[in-house]
Parts: sequence; C-alpha cells; structure tokens
Amino acid sequence: MATPDRVAELRQLLIDSIKRLPPGCAISLSGGLDTSIIAEANISCPTPDLASQEPVSHAPITHAVTVLTSAMATDRPHSIGIAKRLNLQHTVIEYDTPLDLVRDTSLLEFTVRTLGSFDPMEIRNSAAVARALMECKKLGLENVATGDGADELFAGYSFLHKLDPQALKNYLVRMAKVMRFSAVPMSEALGLKVWQPYLDAKVLEFALTCTKGRFLREDAKRSTLVERAPRR
Repeated sequence: MATPDRVAELRQLLIDSIKRLPPGCAISLSGGLDTSIIAEANISCPTPDLASQEPVSHAPITHAVTVLTSAMATDRPHSIGIAKRLNLQHTVIEYDTPLDLVRDTSLLEFTVRTLGSFDPMEIRNSAAVARALMECKKLGLENVATGDGADELFAGYSFLHKLDPQALKNYLVRMAKVMRFSAVPMSEALGLKVWQPYLDAKVLEFALTCTKGRFLREDAKRSTLVERAPRR
C-alpha cells in the first residue's frame, strides 16, 4: 500500500504544479477524484501579489465548470459539494442524456472539425470537454485546468487492477509516451490555455516509480495514492 510519506510526496508535487497556474484559472470539474484532488490541493497554493510578492489569500483556481450528461448524474452532488466547500465560483451545465449534448450541432461540428475524428465514443466524451471549454471562454476565463492523465498514470481504470505488476508497469510506461487528450487541441482552437497538473514532468516521473502495491489498496479496488492525495 501507499505509505504516508509517498502520499505526501505526491500531494506536494501536485501542489507545486498547481502553483504555476496563473491567477483566475478555471477547472473543468467532473466531480470525480481526478479533478477533485486538483481542486482540493489548489487551496494550499496562495498566489503572490504581483506588486508586493507577498502571498495572498486566494489560490490560482477560482472558477469551476461542470458539464453533466444525465439527469441522474452521480457526479452532480460531488462537484457541487466540493465547489461550495472550496468557495469556487461554479457553473453547472446539464443535459438529460449524452445524445442531448451532441444534438447541439455547433458543438458537434466544432468537436469533429477540431479533432478530425468521427469515432462516436471519442466525440461523445470530447463534446463534454468542448462544452466546458466554451463556457470558460464565454466567462472570460483564458486558463483551464483538467484532470487529464490521473486515471492513466495512477491505475484509475478497473481493468488495470487485474494486471500483474509487470504488465501494469509496461502499460504505464507506454501510456506516458503516447497518451493525448482532446482538451489540448480544442483549447487551442478556442484561444485558451489548458493546464494538466498530472502531466507535470515530476508528477509523471513519480508515477513511473510506483509499483502495483503503491497504486492499489489491499482489496485492489481503488487507486490508493489518488484516493488519499487530496486529504489535508
């Protein structure tokens, strides 16, 4: 299992990455562990006053945008709860079903054109990302943090829990080299800057030093490091 010192090390690496975000940054807040961890760690990152260089009370991330694609979305209370607790200005965009999301023809056209893909799964998932980015642009927020890379690097997917230690290691090394996320080209197309704390070089290096026992609890059902990292 992950030892307290390793959890503390990961949390500090994420905090150091978040400190580099500019003031007034938004987060695409899913309500899942990946973005909730970033939002939680964010409150430990006071930004300097540009005139005095003294820390001020606010952290880099001040806004959150959540896109829900189900009337019964389980992430709804989690995203609302964490945004409220952390005093983030929160915008929630709700659709009854994923189909309602892609029925927005301008959103669908933007997603397909930007990604150059007609893959239905990629388009459905990326359309929600695009909608969040568009809302950030509408709100005048030029910088957006995402949770990209958390599941890939910290064994967040259930199918990874069944792999033997070497197979898991091989998967992580391969993913570190090839993984790409739609938020990057879509943010560029909108004139925004996307920030991905989990893809920070030091966070990525840390992930690749972990063994399977460091990732998973003894019941092998949850990524231990990612589960515990946000706690203060």
